[in-house]
Amino acid sequence: VAVMAAEGDAEPDALDGLRRGRTVLLVAHRLATVTRADRVALLSFGRVLEEGPPLELAATGRAYPRLLAAAEGAP
Repeated sequence: VAVMAAEGDAEPDALDGLRRGRTVLLVAHRLATVTRADRVALLSFGRVLEEGPPLELAATGRAYPRLLAAAEGAP
């Protein structure tokens, strides 16, 4: 199942409905899409850089929080 071109906050809600009771592999370019995930794997050039729950990754000070800051427009 693919979810494309969802408007605003409707995308996370639609994804919550799709993943209820299922295992879902979600490939996303927008970080807002993965913030509700149970686990996130951050890939670069085909290698896993970081993997874990989004809140734990955000507290690491490594690549994932830098991406979050860049997505929010922080310098």
